[in-house]
Amino acid sequence: MNELNSKIVECHNPGLIDNKKSPNENIIYHLYSDGTVTYQKGGDVYGQRSMFDLYPRFYYFDSSLLTFPLKANDGTTYAILTEEQCINFRNQMKNLGK
Repeated sequence: MNELNSKIVECHNPGLIDNKKSPNENIIYHLYSDGTVTYQKGGDVYGQRSMFDLYPRFYYFDSSLLTFPLKANDGTTYAILTEEQCINFRNQMKNLGK
């Protein structure tokens, strides 16, 4: 568990938000500590537009088991990653809560 948490924290990359790109060219992905993966437009509108779910949370998973660099309003934590990293790490999280 700690090893996976460390890998995710190490890969957290706010530099993926590129204010010089148009919002549609710069899609930003978040992996949450409950398994949710979201995406939203980046560029200069990051954080100001709708966020969409790519994958829902794991209902059986205790989100307090993992702690990522950023904190969401609901108490979960999240990391900014590439889409591929989010999917890969989420797949690894899938077996932790069972």
